[in-house]
Amino acid sequence: MGNWAVLILCCALASPALAIDDPDDPTERTADMPDSWLVLYNLNNPDSITWAIWYAQRRSIPWSNLVGLDASSNEHLTNNAALQGQIINPVRNLLESGDPPRKDSIMGIILGYGLPGHYGTPLQSPGVGGFSVTDALQDMTDDHLPLGILDVDGTNTAGQLDYNLDCPAIYGLTLPSAGRLNRDSMADDRYMVARIDAPTLEDAQQMTLRAIDLELPYRSLSGESVWYDYYAPGVGLTNDQWAQLRLAVEAPELGSLPWVEFEADTDLIHSDAFRFSVYRLVGWQDGWYDSAPPGPGSRVLAYDHSSWGATTVRSTTDDGGRSVPNALAGGYAASIGATGEPGGGWRPLPKVLLAALQEGWTLGESSYLSNPTDDWMWNLVGDPFLTLPNWFDEVIIDPSERTADMPSSWLVLYNLNDPESVEWADWYIEQRDIPAENLLGLDASLDEHLPDLAAVQAQIITPVRDLLTGDPEFESAIMGIVLGYGLPGHYAEPLVNPETGGFSVTDALQDMFDDHLDPGYDFNGGQRNYNYLCPTLAGRLLPEDEERLTKADLTGSDVTSNSYMVTRIDAPSLAEAKALTLRAKVLEDPDYVLAGEAVWYDYYDPQFPSGNNEWSWLRTAVEHPDLADVPWSPFEFTSDETPQDAFRMAVYQLTGWSPADFECGDPGSRVLAFDFNDWGAVSVRDATTNGGLYVPNALSAGYAAVVGATGKPACCAGPMPQVMMAALGEGWNLGEAYFLSNPYNDWMWTLVGDPFLNVPSWFDAEPLQGDLNGDKMVNLQDAAGIRACMRVSGPGRPVDAVCDPFDADTDGDTDLADFAAFQRSFTGGPVLPRTGDTDGNGEIDLVDFEVLQGCHTGVGPRVLEAECEVLDFDFDLSINLHDFSTVQKRFTGD
Repeated sequence: MGNWAVLILCCALASPALAIDDPDDPTERTADMPDSWLVLYNLNNPDSITWAIWYAQRRSIPWSNLVGLDASSNEHLTNNAALQGQIINPVRNLLESGDPPRKDSIMGIILGYGLPGHYGTPLQSPGVGGFSVTDALQDMTDDHLPLGILDVDGTNTAGQLDYNLDCPAIYGLTLPSAGRLNRDSMADDRYMVARIDAPTLEDAQQMTLRAIDLELPYRSLSGESVWYDYYAPGVGLTNDQWAQLRLAVEAPELGSLPWVEFEADTDLIHSDAFRFSVYRLVGWQDGWYDSAPPGPGSRVLAYDHSSWGATTVRSTTDDGGRSVPNALAGGYAASIGATGEPGGGWRPLPKVLLAALQEGWTLGESSYLSNPTDDWMWNLVGDPFLTLPNWFDEVIIDPSERTADMPSSWLVLYNLNDPESVEWADWYIEQRDIPAENLLGLDASLDEHLPDLAAVQAQIITPVRDLLTGDPEFESAIMGIVLGYGLPGHYAEPLVNPETGGFSVTDALQDMFDDHLDPGYDFNGGQRNYNYLCPTLAGRLLPEDEERLTKADLTGSDVTSNSYMVTRIDAPSLAEAKALTLRAKVLEDPDYVLAGEAVWYDYYDPQFPSGNNEWSWLRTAVEHPDLADVPWSPFEFTSDETPQDAFRMAVYQLTGWSPADFECGDPGSRVLAFDFNDWGAVSVRDATTNGGLYVPNALSAGYAAVVGATGKPACCAGPMPQVMMAALGEGWNLGEAYFLSNPYNDWMWTLVGDPFLNVPSWFDAEPLQGDLNGDKMVNLQDAAGIRACMRVSGPGRPVDAVCDPFDADTDGDTDLADFAAFQRSFTGGPVLPRTGDTDGNGEIDLVDFEVLQGCHTGVGPRVLEAECEVLDFDFDLSINLHDFSTVQKRFTGD
């Protein structure tokens, strides 16, 4: 392998680490600090390199703690010598280097994606597994000794199987009396170790994303169970029982846990936080972890006391189907298993594991404490930083602390009369981790329009209001409402042009306590009330404290009581409705930035019915000093393209819209489009209805969200761009930003898009040098490109159009100085997606063109098949002419 992968890590800038008062004091260093861990990766596996950099970013681990190893890509190493040469010696040498030595600050080691997991000849069933690499890393001082089964009393030194002296006595206390371990209290040269590996790069990343989700401060395991089965006849266990699991179930310290007994061979389980069972060796397969109603729980960890459960974590079918890979495929964030036949060796102790997690310690600490033997056959596969902040305690969030970025703060409405709406609702709450009890099915019309106020009252408003007023505790948690796929979007006769649109259902849901009044203009005699949480039109952009709104802000005595944030998610098809959320989730990735893109605006139109033919609030936004850092770019929307558009705001065309109006050769992130006109959101399910309206055509063109009117709002102010931009720039979600920006309840405006959408990096980051394919990442795809450019360009040889993005110092060639800039920019990211190489043969050829033709979707987001994702170069969840043009440019084969 070349040196470029090593240089990427050597030259990358360091990540921040958690500060401690004295970083050299081992009594203050604990395993929840990012710089207490080494991360090992495989230099011979490009996906492993990508994973390591991605993982370090996610966990704020310094680049200097990443260790590349020249290792086999197989899961098994043939003998102890191979283990020593490829893994142990390089790690041990690093730990002993420096003054003071690195080992004084390192408490844990992660065996990363793509590295071997076991080694040597197993004690039984040669050819199946071996000894655990993670256990070998736990103690690297005795690897000159032979492997074998020995007593575990801590005195036998004839082999490698040593007793973990930090593990509490097996029949004693569940945790050390001194409390959480620090570097000083651990035995010298002992390390906590976890493995992160999976069948694919994406699967390995998902393990950490799952862990991060479980760590959210409002997450709780309340209402879930710890399922157990410690009885297994005929397998040689004393009394046919896994004694250590029985001790955990009966331990007084764990008496408050929701233990539920089951028969592992026959029973489906549900609401499972943990699953402990015994003793199935093979035959694990897809479906084994299927759940009984009401569905799976948080699935933190699965642990089956069996042999060979972790001989592979990269396949669910190899070796007859093993417990660990199947548990991970079943959605568990972590799993424990043996890499061979552990024979008489002690197993990790469930009692200690659960007691430590209950104390709020990390999974890495808990696993280390529970594992009585070093240098043996056990594996924890999962992210060691995983913690469970609220354990099984019910989380009651004070209204002053409840915010709209919490999944449980949203009520999701769907249409009982539309099977696809039911399917969408189940899918959506899974995507957004919204509790099932936050779903409300409505007996509603399938039309977008309801004829009058009585119809919207009966079908939508009253059922929602009754639910909330009938359960004050539930209502106290709800800040927002999603009007879901397949539900009506407007009602009653509009004030102008009675056959077109009406009043907005989302605006009606924003304030449900004045619906006995007629829709109309009049403040006192009709429903159109002012949103008092909306900042004054000429005042500050955000509420005075500039902190995100809480539930208390929505129900306080100084504002309109019982207000809710509301958005609509709808589209011409179920796939397109799902694509809105999938597109939002792409934008929410912490690595995704809007740097280098623009906010296009056109606030003048001679047909706009204002005194100066201007949308004054858009002009206010463009000229506002607090938004001076926003990359505003003027355009004439009737004639100009808007390349690299993060946002697009214009005025005033009413009808005649088509996706072609948004076409350009270089589309950007397309977060939100907003045209101030009439009737733009009368339909979001058809791009041609009523002569072609704004909202459905903007959605078809790939925007993740669009704002439009369901009728003719006439003279009234619409949502204010300056407030939306300010709130999104603060990192608030789209639901909050729109609510703050919308001055009127019960009127004619609708936000169509996922309310959780946020853009964490905003426009702050510098454009990425070397991002050849425009995927917002500088990664291994670009590495291949810069290497090619150095061959055709290099010092003194001019760059061409393809290589120009890599000429970081703009000196007219691509040389080592440019390569250094590329290294500093390296962000990691997927290797195969968006390459255009659908068959992985290293070329863009006619085979790929044939796949491209079959994948063509036209403009507008879709749920793409895996083989089509590699062709979606602009991340717009569609395969269209933009992608076709890119494939043409990259064509390399016949």
